[in-house]
Amino acid sequence: MGWRKNRNKNMIDRNFVLNLYQKSGDINEYVMSLYNMPVQIGAKNIWEIGSGVSTFALVAAANKTGGHVTSIDLGGWNTLDRVSNGEEIMKNESNFTMVTGDSLTVPQDRKNKIDFLFLDSGHTYQLTLDELNRWYPLVRKRGIIALHDTAHEAGEQLQCRQAFNEWYKLHEDEYTVVHLLDSKIIGFSVMIKI
Repeated sequence: MGWRKNRNKNMIDRNFVLNLYQKSGDINEYVMSLYNMPVQIGAKNIWEIGSGVSTFALVAAANKTGGHVTSIDLGGWNTLDRVSNGEEIMKNESNFTMVTGDSLTVPQDRKNKIDFLFLDSGHTYQLTLDELNRWYPLVRKRGIIALHDTAHEAGEQLQCRQAFNEWYKLHEDEYTVVHLLDSKIIGFSVMIKI
């Protein structure tokens, strides 16, 4: 497992995210929401499980709020190359830490509550359930947990939807949820801790 915090000048901003929105991909319809939600709640402590295009939107938000993004992914820096020169760009961001490791075993920062948590990793039933159970206690009151791939109607990705629905039934008194649907019927769910 590797941790790397950067100390350089921040480059990514809202305009960078707008350019990502115009490209094709399974997350692109949500990148502006991934930027706007942390900005709207003034998120300082932003965590992401499963990095990629979404990471750039979250870092742009952190640059706006003066916050910091910690991203956990087994693939580490390589996952950022879904954006041209992604790894190089992110290594210059001072508000970003990449953790190469397993979301179920990396050490957690239990002193600082999470303002915004984004889950978009393996999409299997058990992994989705385990990540929700491990990470949700660390989200602050009125904090947000956002999940991608929660509206799939068939295939392996359906497991993410099933796990989310089951988990939410057990925690619906702790969160209010909004489900978003995109043109590809992939889905995005936003839970606000009450």
